[in-house]
This record gives sequence, C-alpha cells and structure tokens, in this order.
Amino acid sequence: MKAVVIKGSKVSVEEVPPPRVGDNMVLVATAYSAISAGTELASLRAKKVKEGWLLDKLPLPKPVRMVLENPYYARLALQKIREGGLKELLKYYQKAKEVAVKGRFSGYSASGYVIGKGSGVIDVNKGDAVAIAGVGFASHAELNATPRRLAVKIPEGLGLKEASTVALGAIALQGIRRAELHQGDSVAIIGLGLIGNLAAQIAKSYNLKVVGFDINDKRVELARSKGVLAFNSTSVNPVEKVMELTEGFGADAVIIAASSDKPGLIDLALDMLRHRGKVVVLGAFPMQFDRTRMYLKDAEIRISVSYGPGRYDPVYELGGVDYPIGYVRWTEERNMKEYLRLLAEGYVDLEGVVGAVYPVEEAPKAYQDLLEGKINGLTALISYDYEKYLKESSIVSLIEISGGAPAQVVKKGSKPTASFIGFGSFASNVLYPIVKEVFELNGVAVTDPLKAKDLLKKGFKFSTTNYKDVLEREENLIIIATRHSQHYPILKDALLNSKASVIYVEKPPVLTPEQLEEINELVKESGKEVVVGFNRRCSPITQLIKEVVGDRAATLSYRVAAGKLPKDHWVYSPEEGGRYLGEGCHFVDYALAIFEGREALKGSAVFVPPDNASLYDTDLWSSSIAFERALANIVYTSLNPKDVEKELIEVFVEGKVGVKVYDYKRVEFYGDYAQWVKRCEELCSRYSPNAEGNLVTLGEQAKGWREEVEQLKELLTSGRAGCLATWEKAYRSMKVLFSFYY
Repeated sequence: MKAVVIKGSKVSVEEVPPPRVGDNMVLVATAYSAISAGTELASLRAKKVKEGWLLDKLPLPKPVRMVLENPYYARLALQKIREGGLKELLKYYQKAKEVAVKGRFSGYSASGYVIGKGSGVIDVNKGDAVAIAGVGFASHAELNATPRRLAVKIPEGLGLKEASTVALGAIALQGIRRAELHQGDSVAIIGLGLIGNLAAQIAKSYNLKVVGFDINDKRVELARSKGVLAFNSTSVNPVEKVMELTEGFGADAVIIAASSDKPGLIDLALDMLRHRGKVVVLGAFPMQFDRTRMYLKDAEIRISVSYGPGRYDPVYELGGVDYPIGYVRWTEERNMKEYLRLLAEGYVDLEGVVGAVYPVEEAPKAYQDLLEGKINGLTALISYDYEKYLKESSIVSLIEISGGAPAQVVKKGSKPTASFIGFGSFASNVLYPIVKEVFELNGVAVTDPLKAKDLLKKGFKFSTTNYKDVLEREENLIIIATRHSQHYPILKDALLNSKASVIYVEKPPVLTPEQLEEINELVKESGKEVVVGFNRRCSPITQLIKEVVGDRAATLSYRVAAGKLPKDHWVYSPEEGGRYLGEGCHFVDYALAIFEGREALKGSAVFVPPDNASLYDTDLWSSSIAFERALANIVYTSLNPKDVEKELIEVFVEGKVGVKVYDYKRVEFYGDYAQWVKRCEELCSRYSPNAEGNLVTLGEQAKGWREEVEQLKELLTSGRAGCLATWEKAYRSMKVLFSFYY
C-alpha cells in the first residue's frame, strides 16, 4: 500500500505492507485523510542553523543533527532530560535514531470504507462508510487498521471528505466540553487556526456567546464568514474587547487553540477570564504563568486531552470496552459521532477551512504548500484510490527481496533456515545477532508496516505484517518473540498450521493452566518439536552448578533484583500476566533444571500485597520448592537500587563446597573449590575467564543465549536437544509455576 512517511523533516510516499487487523479492530480502505496543520507541521518546521556554523561541519549522526536543527525535537530532548536525566535522554536518542532510519507514519484523522474486521466487532460491517481517528490508526495511508472505538459510522448524506476531519473536530469539541459551559455562557477563543475555527463554530452551534482572536487577518475573516465574532489581536486589545462584550465580568471560559514558543498565553487568558472561570489548553506552548493572576480569580487551568475520555486507555481503545454512558456521557467515540452530526446538519461548515485536496502521490507537495502558506484555507486533504481495495478479495501483506531460502534436511556444517514472529527489543538486541550467525535468515513478521519494510535491511528475505505468512513458508525454525499474551495463540496456530519442524517460543509459552494443557495435547498430536526460551539452562555456569551438585544434598538460593517498572508498563496489563508469570517462570525452571531427575515434593509462593503506590503483587514474591534431598528458594524483588546486580545465585552442597554467581559475570567458590575453579575456566572458555584464587571473572555475561541458539541448530542437525528446554521440561516447569499461583 502507499503511505506517507516522514523521516526527520522529509516527507515521502512509500510502498509498505498493510497493517495487521487485530481483535476489536476494523480494516479501512482510506478515501480521504486530513492533515493536522498545527500538530503535523510542527515537527517539519526545521529552522536550519545559520549557514557555515560549526554544526554544519561536524560529522554528527543524523538523529543528533535532527534534534539540534529542529526546535520541535530539541524541546522533546530537553523534556526527557528533565524527566530522567541522561539515561532518559539516551533512550530518546535511540528512539529518534530508529525514527530517523525507518521513518514514521503521519496523520490521525481519515475516512473510508470497512473492508475487513477482527473478532469482537459486531456493530460495524464490511462496506460501511466510517470516519476514523488516532495516531497509528488513521494515518495518511491507503489502508488503516483502526480500533472499533476509534471508528464511527458516517451519517447518511455526509460526504467522505468532510468526515475525514473527524479527529480534528473531536479535539475542538472536547475543548468545549472541558470548559463545562452552558447555553448562554461566553467563551473566548485564542487562535483561529484549524482547531480554533472548528471550536468557534461548534461553540456557536451550542448557543454560546463566542469571540475569537488571531494575529492573522485571513483567519479572522474566515471565522467571521462562519458567523463568529472575531478580531485581530494586534488591532484591538483582546482583554478590553472581552470585557466590553461581557459587561466587564470577563468570559466564562477561555480556550487557547494557539501554539507558540514563548510564554504569555495563559496570562492573557487569565486576564480575559471572569472570577472562577476556566482556561482550557488545546495548543502547544510554554505553560509558565503568573500565579497571582490565577489565585486572585480563583481560576482553573485545564488540559484538554485529544478527542475525549478513553484516549490512551488501552482497555477502552484496544480492548473495545466502552465506558457506561451513565458515568461518562461524552467518550471520544461519542464526541466523534457528535461532531459528524454537527457537520451533517450544517452547524459546522468546512468551506474555506479545507483549502485543497491532493492525491496521495502528491502528499509531499501538500505539506510544502501548507508550510509555505500557498493553500487558501486552514488545511488540506489527501485522497486515495480506495475503490481498488473494495474489489480485491485479498491484500498482499508481505514484501520480499527473494522467495526465501527453502527449508531442508539440515546436514552438519550447513545452515538451517529461521524466521521470526515478533521483533521487539529482546529479539533484535539479543537473539537476532546470534541467530543470523548460526542460521540462514528467511522472514520476519511484525505489526508495524514501516518496521516490516525496514527489517529487510537486516538480511531477512521477506517481511510481513501477517505472521501467518511465516507459517505458510517452508521453514526449519520459527522463533516466536512477541509480547507474552501472543505466545499462546501464535504457538497454537504454528502447531496446527506451520511447516516448521522446530518452534521456539520465548517465555512464558502460555499464561494459564488451560492453555498449557491445550498446547501439551497439540504438541503430542503435531509431532513438532517445541522449545521454550529458558536460556539460563544453557549457560555454562548452569552446567557447572549441575556438576557441583550432582545427586548430593544441596540448597539453591536465587535472588532476583528486577527493579521497578512504570505502573503503566505493558507487562502489568491483565492480558500480559504480570511479572510472576512473565519472568518468574525463568527461575522456577532454573531450580528444576539444577535438580533435574529429582521429584518436586512440595512448594509454595508468597506474594506481598501491593501498596497502591508503587508495587503490584507480582513485584515482590518468594517461592520455595522442596526436592528429594534438596531445597530451592527464589526471592524476586523490585525494591532494589539501580546499581545492584540483577541476579545472585548461591549453592551449598553437603557442607563441602559452595558456589556464588553474580549475574552470570562472576563465580565465587567456597570450601573444596580448587577443581571447580579449573572446571569453570574450561566450561566458560569462550567468555575469557580470569581466575584469581576462589573467584572467576568472565569477560562478558554468560546467560546461555548463544549456547541455546547453537543447540537449536544441533537439534535440527542431529536431533540432540542437549541443554534446551524442550516441551516436556517446559511443561513441568509451568505446571509447578501455576500450582503456586492459580
């Protein structure tokens, strides 16, 4: 599909794979999309530094240059420094680097026809004309996968062009709602650009007394043509004008729909405001203001968030769970519907607001014309050849460089083939560098169309936004490395439909006992080999500890200092299972690996209740497992300071020898340790061990990732599983894990 892609300050149109339609989503063939002249153009207004300045001569990386040359990115960088110092800035740098390389979609307001839908969507059907909203869900692209709550049916008689402004109108409408105005109340609007103009028209339609201000004569005249009382704030004193129109009391509310690099807008709004009135912020500008002004008027300053309640709530938007109308009258979906009603009934008029329509191929020109002020209006629309998608029965979801390497009976010395489903930070930073050395890369499936295209640069022969394309190919190994909640459904699909002989799934393979038993039966029926990513089993340090323990009486203590995560981190969402299921499985499996062959006699886990401020119940827990002549204790905490090594292992064997492992980087021995120091050096030889007395220090962490990937190849070559967590072993570990939780 064609899509508008922005890289730094450059706008281009590229062919990318279409988005994947998930549950509670609809697939829309886009007819029109509206450019948000304020938001979208802000990141493109790169003010190049003075010609010949030192910056031009420095060999700076593209993301660094982008931040230094563009005030928009510079402000974001400074914000990150304030939020979390250098560490947060480095995270932002990595994100900026990724965006600079692969680009990003733009746009968040569009219209078109539904051509497909995921499960859970019952009230929108194929062929329905809809207006859609949301960054990433209503992009300037031929196809959009949009959550059901962000897609509303277009009223009969309303055109697709007008409806494509739905998100912009909902933003303006929500600003009015935040002001909590009633019929006959007065509202002053600062800024009569796209959002300000729509807000003024909507306020007027609700029988509010409206006055608007802008510094641009054309915008003032356009607002007047819609029946709005409007003035150029450089020609009249806006405070005096508001006082004149409100009998000297001031406006009941002031909506700031302007953007600026300088402070002062809130002070201006406070001066216009009546006692105990409200200032509503829609635009982007410095938020400094005079506290005394606010205090003396007992005023409120409110931020208006996007289209209304539900925005950025994954349960509402992605889960499709609506807010009851008795508790939340105006959600973002209901705001979108109301704006379309106002359009359909003629209360909002877009003549002169929308200045031009450009075919998608000319999208770069549309942006340039807006930047240069060549459009006689406040915004422009982009049009698409949507009819071709109404006729096509299928949509190609992958792009490829070649047909991919055929799977083969792997002989010693040859490279088997491998494909990824999911390619997040762990897969890209840890697994991929090793897999590409050991295997021949075939395909990769991710949900982001731009990322799918960009991953072809990493040596993949095809990329797709539909993981089923991977299942349909001949393959030796499939690697499932998605978020936790997707492991079970994709693993199930792979067991039923893939052509791969080995399926590797990152931990945890499932999240419930029912899922575990279902997968267990499918593994038996399919004849496929399933390996779970319990990589610590394959660490040479694990092999060392197993040799030290043997079949003797022993204790294992495993302390995990995991650190805090933000409370809105994806791992805490109900469908992702939390940290006990998501990470605890690693350490329960480790205990079973060390004492392999011994029956787990009994065990338990204790979870500390959350304090509602910083912890979840899976942030702080301990588990004990009793084996024949052995005991394993696991303590998992997020209360540690950042400079503590994450994992600490202590093993004591019959009072004769002790082993202490510091985050798989250092191994310390006690008791009769001489032979074990030497054995540690042998097993960890690839990690440049350095022995000094009873301490062996490794040149790098030895968590078993490389050994695990190499053993996967060995499994395909000779059938030997070695250290791998084959399904039988992983099944046992998950059974024990679940027995402490459910």
